[in-house]
Amino acid sequence: VNTPAILSLSLLMDKAPTYQGVKGPDGLAVSMTNATKRNVSFRATKSGKYTTTNVGTISFTDVNTLSTAQKDTLRRLYAHGLIEGKSATSFAPSTTLTRAEFTTLLIKTIGAYDASYKTSSGFVDMKNQWSEPVVSKAKKLGIIAGYDSDNTFRPDNKLNNEQLYHLLGLTYAKSNKRSAVAGNRADAIVGKFTDSAKVSQWAKKNVAVAVAANIYTGNQSGNFNPRNEVSRLNAAFAVGKLFEISPFDGNWK
Repeated sequence: VNTPAILSLSLLMDKAPTYQGVKGPDGLAVSMTNATKRNVSFRATKSGKYTTTNVGTISFTDVNTLSTAQKDTLRRLYAHGLIEGKSATSFAPSTTLTRAEFTTLLIKTIGAYDASYKTSSGFVDMKNQWSEPVVSKAKKLGIIAGYDSDNTFRPDNKLNNEQLYHLLGLTYAKSNKRSAVAGNRADAIVGKFTDSAKVSQWAKKNVAVAVAANIYTGNQSGNFNPRNEVSRLNAAFAVGKLFEISPFDGNWK
């Protein structure tokens, strides 16, 4: 087929699986699945072999205390190839996430992952970094900008809450062709947090998008804790919410 293209497959089975994904030539799956209708639609970005994957359970023993709904989120993301464990039995839910790791997760989520992407990001600290392809792609798509003061990305720095929800709000807005929340409304939305004064001005508008779109599901009248580092589990839940409310249909190039 000519790529990119949206393809649809019918599933020949007695009962629709709990979670159905499609893995492509690079081992990653993309979007638009609906197993309840025994049909899987996905975006083919390159020629090669695409295979369906059924994930009914996950084998991580360190997430047993999560609720059924939380486990469902992890299963869905795992089925789509968006998250993986630290080992076959460990997800390491409390381990914090680096900026490079989250950028990789986000680029996979929107279906724009390309391990062979060769364009340089231009950040002075990204040369020979494993994450250079995804960071470069994210920069091209306008999702990340780095630190203007010294033209760095700081890939190994830990991701914090305001960075997380700034990136998710920005991605949601771009995916749905919406603008960031206007200044006065952003102030009103973010101002409900008891520690709103600690939220950086550059992050406020897109954090407000994430809150307004229900990507942020925490207590909107409590602390936002903008500088708190983000765990793998919380990042997965936040990305799962974005994935749920904004299915990516291949518009990202």
